[in-house]
Amino acid sequence: MVKTIPPSAVTVNEFDTPVRVNCSARGVPMPNITWYKDGVALPMRTIIIGDEVIGELNLERVRPPEQGDYKCVGTTALRNEPFSYTTKIRE
Repeated sequence: MVKTIPPSAVTVNEFDTPVRVNCSARGVPMPNITWYKDGVALPMRTIIIGDEVIGELNLERVRPPEQGDYKCVGTTALRNEPFSYTTKIRE
């Protein structure tokens, strides 16, 4: 079950500022969450609280090349189709 759906858009007021976006789910077996940009998996922090898995994407200093679509994808061993949500990051 998806618990936290990331926002569909994040607007950065000025470049070189940090952005943090979370996506979380719970279930048995425990889901795996991965953040992607342009089809490439990104480094992220995984936090487990009880049966909830949180995928936390931290962008330290957002610059123009980092603008774009970021996708949170969650999978489990029992679910045939992964769930995914897209967040647009822009100035």
